[in-house]
Amino acid sequence: MHTKWKNSSVGKLFLALGINLVILALTQIFATSYFALYDDVVMNDIAAGYYGEDFSQYLVFPNIIYGFILKFLYSLSHAVNFYGIVQFVLAFFCFWMVSYVFLERYSYVMGTVLSALNGVLFSYFAFISLQFTQLAAICCATGGIVFFYGLKARKTYLQLAGIFQIMAGYWIRDDVFWSTLPFLLILLLRYCLEEGFFKKEHWYKRQRRLFLSSFTLIFCLLLSHFIDYKVYEAKDWKEYTEYNICRASILDYELPEYKENEEFYKSIGFSENDVKMLANWNYADNDKYTIENLKKISRYNDSKRKLHLDLKIIQEIGAKIIESGDGFFCVYFAMALSAIALIGLKGYRKWYVVLMWGAVVAEYWYLLCNGRIPQRTYFAIWFMSTIMLLTLLLDNMLTGKKSALIWGTGFLLAATICCFVQYPVINKQQTATNYLEEQERCERLLNDIAKASDNLYLIDCRSIDLPREVFYVLKGSASNYVPLGGWICPTPMYQQILYNYDVENPVRALAKSRENLYYVTQHGNGTVEILTKYLQENYRKKIKAKLVDTCYNYEVYCFTVK
Repeated sequence: MHTKWKNSSVGKLFLALGINLVILALTQIFATSYFALYDDVVMNDIAAGYYGEDFSQYLVFPNIIYGFILKFLYSLSHAVNFYGIVQFVLAFFCFWMVSYVFLERYSYVMGTVLSALNGVLFSYFAFISLQFTQLAAICCATGGIVFFYGLKARKTYLQLAGIFQIMAGYWIRDDVFWSTLPFLLILLLRYCLEEGFFKKEHWYKRQRRLFLSSFTLIFCLLLSHFIDYKVYEAKDWKEYTEYNICRASILDYELPEYKENEEFYKSIGFSENDVKMLANWNYADNDKYTIENLKKISRYNDSKRKLHLDLKIIQEIGAKIIESGDGFFCVYFAMALSAIALIGLKGYRKWYVVLMWGAVVAEYWYLLCNGRIPQRTYFAIWFMSTIMLLTLLLDNMLTGKKSALIWGTGFLLAATICCFVQYPVINKQQTATNYLEEQERCERLLNDIAKASDNLYLIDCRSIDLPREVFYVLKGSASNYVPLGGWICPTPMYQQILYNYDVENPVRALAKSRENLYYVTQHGNGTVEILTKYLQENYRKKIKAKLVDTCYNYEVYCFTVK
């Protein structure tokens, strides 16, 4: 009876569940889970109804369906941080399904070891340093593995689980889905070759499952895209979407230096200080930073962006990867697995490795052409590559003394990598802890500001661009303060807060010395000087900043005429 239970799918499912519960528990005991970037913090606040009077599905970057799911959950209880919980649940489900596939495909010992290794290597990205782009990568990559194993094993529930994971990744960040698509197509090619897709005998009958599953996935993708498009087609959101695309094409990449491009900036009426304001994300002045001006900068930036792939650029890419610490070991691990595969695999299977690296090079080329290679962007590439290589090796190198030697070397390399990356991860965790202490002071400040409901506070973007603990529950609402820029500006919900105080342009209102209007910035970051100079150049030459209060390492200013 015990053996029957142990070898059953249900038994393996529960074992996989137990392994990942232990991994999750260890991450929560020895680390603090936090949102790595402020983007997640803002989307959490939007969904929770922090900006405005009601919960909102308009999270800007994720698909509107994901927003509706969060809106529904927050409508059940405002006292629970569902944004963080949903991320945890999705990441845990992905790890659980992959562990189950490992146990189904391989022996209990091998499956358990692989699940533990997967937890050690990647639980940091899933359960500690949370970021929605990374989560989308985890969903798409693991979904591909689960989906194609379900096809091979003819298990419908695994196919559905894989489709759900891929769809979740698409809902969270569609750009990541497109980044992983070349690798999913390589997995499809592998499945077709190994399952005799091109044989004529009983062709449709044998491949009916593949067609039905693929049709279901494609239909869900198209339907999700259509719903998202129709909802954001509303006039106010359509204008914002156009603005945000221009904003992202400038600030998410490299902003042209003023001195090197002075003639162009002068042609659109920008001074050097105007460019500094834009670089600091404080661009809420909709008279200066209009869609037309942002489009001109974007087009100019595209015309200036030329790709010269020389040794210096390759060194810069390598430096960025190594500096990321936790991202470096993903690259190193993929390279180690590739070396093992090229040595140990026979015949056409080696071409899978070549195709995978071709996809990696092609995606890096695309990112270089667009001038952008942040860690969260290339994580999808390397995580997908690692999962693909691992399953490829396991499926073809499990027998014989040579395989044992190669696998022993591989696990030794993995252990070395884990030790190598331990210090950067711990160092990042300590840095995040320091940021979380600053974020706690910032939250106390915002709670105090919220009590002064007669006043409107404009907050420097860089002063609140901090991570936050995943399960932190907000108090009150941002009904009387907004950032002086950031991608939430100028969303309709942002504009509504301004309209409640009869403000159309917050920067112009500062220049008019409104009595109930204040600027908040972190002590010593120099943005108040940049803002003062901006107001003097564009509005009133004799205006100056006056410090009216200090609180929790933050300063509150009003602007008066000299």
